[in-house]
Amino acid sequence: MSAPLFILTDFGHRDPYVGLMKAQILSLYPQATMVDLSHEVEQGDILHAAFWLEVSAAYLPKQCVCLAVVDPTVGSKRATLAVRWGTRYFVGPDNGIFSWLWQNQVNVAKKDLEIFSLDRQLLSQELPQIPQRKGSTFDGRDLFAPVGALLARALADDGAVAANRRLLSIASSLEHHECTHLQSTSTQPEAVHARHQMTSELNEKTAKIAVVDHFGNLITALKVLPYFCQADISLDGQACRWVNHYAEGAPGELLALCGSFGTLEIAIRNDSAALKVFEMNNKTPAATSESLQSYMREKLIRIRA
Repeated sequence: MSAPLFILTDFGHRDPYVGLMKAQILSLYPQATMVDLSHEVEQGDILHAAFWLEVSAAYLPKQCVCLAVVDPTVGSKRATLAVRWGTRYFVGPDNGIFSWLWQNQVNVAKKDLEIFSLDRQLLSQELPQIPQRKGSTFDGRDLFAPVGALLARALADDGAVAANRRLLSIASSLEHHECTHLQSTSTQPEAVHARHQMTSELNEKTAKIAVVDHFGNLITALKVLPYFCQADISLDGQACRWVNHYAEGAPGELLALCGSFGTLEIAIRNDSAALKVFEMNNKTPAATSESLQSYMREKLIRIRA
């Protein structure tokens, strides 16, 4: 049975980094099927990657491997993780990138969700044909890709039991509390992970923006509730009208709607909501998409019944 490899990185497409990861995988598992989840995560933006991993996980095939490489502390003493969710395996750095994945799978039995710390020395013994590392800055090629190939091949050839056996030969079990979790900072707001805050006196929920997508839509992690369609929703003091789809909006109008992942989204029909909100408060345009992401994460969306 096929076990595709999904790859999520912040590498972009200009340099050969993604191609070299795939070359490493193919050298170890020539039959590998690889799918690019995205290579346009903002550089070093762990929250951005964590959000896309969490909302994408349920759509991945039941039997697959996902490599997540957004790793600003590559080369340091940070651990390397493999997370098993049923027969889906996720491999990447221990920097919080997987923390929402396990924290939000509340209905998953403990036996179906395990975390492992990978041992580089054991991996080199298991796969002696891996080329010797030339430096410490490319674990995507030198560590995550070989582990991904190892797991995908075991899954495809012999199923989950074999994949678990191979994983245990190169890793040791960890508990959730031993891993890195996303912390509450200005660029990694707790409200995004907690999904919402509630003020009982005002019957109000608030949400922060998790990511700004390619179209300038402002996507939160707050699950849409039935009453949102009748609530007063605002962003940075600007009213957002509830609609069922983008085409219901007038040109330039801030809209609130249920996005494709079931979470609250702020958008403008055929335009960028992120740029509009930025330009309402600034005389100069945003320099980069990274600065725009950072700026929007400081904004608060209010939903008042």
